[in-house]
Amino acid sequence: MTLRHSTQSPELTDAVVAVARSRRSPDTAVADALAAAGADVRLFRVSRTIADQLTTDPPDVVVIDHSNDDFNVTRLCASVHDAVPAPILVYTAANNSSDEEMVELLDCGANAVVTSEVSPARLLAQVGAILRLAEPRERRIEPLSIGDVTLDEENHRLMIGESVVPCSPLLRRLFAVLAESPDRAVSQSTLLSRVWGLDASTRTHRVRFAIGSLRKVLGSGPQRPRIETVPMGYRLATPK
Repeated sequence: MTLRHSTQSPELTDAVVAVARSRRSPDTAVADALAAAGADVRLFRVSRTIADQLTTDPPDVVVIDHSNDDFNVTRLCASVHDAVPAPILVYTAANNSSDEEMVELLDCGANAVVTSEVSPARLLAQVGAILRLAEPRERRIEPLSIGDVTLDEENHRLMIGESVVPCSPLLRRLFAVLAESPDRAVSQSTLLSRVWGLDASTRTHRVRFAIGSLRKVLGSGPQRPRIETVPMGYRLATPK
């Protein structure tokens, strides 16, 4: 599909948009469409250092062009989300658009996922909508500490003591929901709704798997909060 013919959008005028795409893809249609709409487009080839490159001069939004399927888009999405305080839109091939694959991308940090079947106008409108939502808010999110674990949502990181530990966006959201009510049970249905945006009818194996992963991230220690399994769901026990 060609994306070159598009009208200028006020939301994109002068917005800095980083477009990450495959090293092997010669197609610049997405970048060209964004530039035609007035965006300041900066092209990046997918590589191990792309997160560091984006951190040097953070854009207003990151568009991951995954229409050429030759890199791990979920891994890239998570690493960019952890490194750059900018919203992410994934533009993916139609054959990568199953509900499961889209949910996985959103779990890994994407703010929106669109497929190559959408019209140029819809792609640009989606980027514009993300930019509107990404406008700076007056309220600052203060770090949340339980024992020696600190969740710094403002900077997208989880810390144990003074050290930043690798942790996916989904696991940070899971910790945040549990930490809002320390020493109190949080039901699996609440976790499904707050962390995944799913209703209680969804199978709960994903909750159990994520809880196990978060336990490994937190580890153990005298000042470490523990995740306890209780009849209703799970409880984050504060250290004594």
